[in-house]
Amino acid sequence: MRLTKAQEQYAWPPRCHLRFYRKDGSGGYVLWLESRSRLFDLADNVTPDHPYRTRTVYFGVTARGNKWRMWNVSNVEKVEWRIRYDLRFDGHPVSIRRLTPVDDRPCSKEFLWRLVVGREGG
Repeated sequence: MRLTKAQEQYAWPPRCHLRFYRKDGSGGYVLWLESRSRLFDLADNVTPDHPYRTRTVYFGVTARGNKWRMWNVSNVEKVEWRIRYDLRFDGHPVSIRRLTPVDDRPCSKEFLWRLVVGREGG
């Protein structure tokens, strides 16, 4: 699917795979939700059910586009901007914490963040 220039500004990276995890009882991660849509809406899918609650999710992204080769500071910050924009546009505060170091690993390897969405998140 080709995106318009307006859509491209707010889209996830090309050829992305978005994965959302929750922690299991042993401290590991369990896949909760995933999408390959560049227009995936965080606010519609990962926000808490009630405005006075929070939800913690672990958000992983891989990308295989020509312009997204390495997880450098610039690419990581682009994803973080997109997270903030998507959630705050709909009035959801969010706290973002990088769990993967920015060390120029390939974008084909998952980069992971911890997101706290909701009242205590922002």
